[in-house]
Amino acid sequence: MNPSIVSVSRRSVVRGSAGLAAACILGRAGNLLSLAAPPAAKGGELPRRKLGKTGVQVPLMVLGTAPAGHSVKVTMEEQVQTIELALDLGIDYFDCAPIYGKAEECLGRTLGKRRKDVFLTTKVWANTAAEAEKSLAKSMKLMKTDYIDLLYMHNIGDRKMDVVFTDEGVWPWLLKQKQSGRVRFIGASGHARMEKLAPFVETGKLDAAMFVLNFVDHHVYGMQDSVLGLCRKHGVGVVAMKVFGGIQGGFKNYTPTRLPCQMPVEHIGQSIRYAAFMEGVDCLNIGVHDVNQLRQDFALVQAAKPLADDERQKLLALGKPLAEQWGPRFGPVRVEQKK
Repeated sequence: MNPSIVSVSRRSVVRGSAGLAAACILGRAGNLLSLAAPPAAKGGELPRRKLGKTGVQVPLMVLGTAPAGHSVKVTMEEQVQTIELALDLGIDYFDCAPIYGKAEECLGRTLGKRRKDVFLTTKVWANTAAEAEKSLAKSMKLMKTDYIDLLYMHNIGDRKMDVVFTDEGVWPWLLKQKQSGRVRFIGASGHARMEKLAPFVETGKLDAAMFVLNFVDHHVYGMQDSVLGLCRKHGVGVVAMKVFGGIQGGFKNYTPTRLPCQMPVEHIGQSIRYAAFMEGVDCLNIGVHDVNQLRQDFALVQAAKPLADDERQKLLALGKPLAEQWGPRFGPVRVEQKK
């Protein structure tokens, strides 16, 4: 590891949380903190874990492309620079989706000959095979690839369960893509109504799942007490997302502006520690706007240590009043039962 890229964050971790919080405040609120340049070569900078039954070793932090992809305040060239930096830091797992603005095109521009060294994901927001095929074909063209490492059903809570398992549904289509080699692994991502994930996990054919895990939404969506255990039982790889609570105010605020994350900046480091060392979690999907945020989050993830039991309990207690403020901003917690 090159100590120059983490010197600010490492000193802050050693001295206490105040300095680290200040660094995050500067970086995420005003983008004013400029850390030293990253090393030119990758390898060894982040812990790696096996992503469930895929058997693939992935970095503890994977790069989420939504914030930069959505924002018109971030240029194509700036997002390309962020992707290149991630590669140089050893982050070789990229999370993407068609609805993430320019993100897929940026990945296509950047990867080139490095594609074979990358674990590339995208998603299909689809109930039917026809919808999914149209989406995937466009994604592969934009990303300039002839295969996807992990393809997710996007936002499983909104899927029409009476459609997805039919012959014309997205689930049989996904299985066919894996059989053909066009897709290596299949997964499901979700923010709300996560009981819909169970039927897919219980088929034994789902490879990975990505869902909301942070110490505040512990009290809102409670996915650590439901789908996380189910995934562990069936060997499904787990990617924690919305580690910082997502964009302030939830999906309704996904605008072209650069809005901050929901999590108060002084708790960013604790948020990483909470999610990273939760039993069953394989990696964290952390989205950034620019290279400065990437450097800071990278340093925090690399320096993260497990929470002691008393630290975890204090953090969960802190999360209760925040949960009342945040509420179910990603949609209903559960499927509404018909009367």
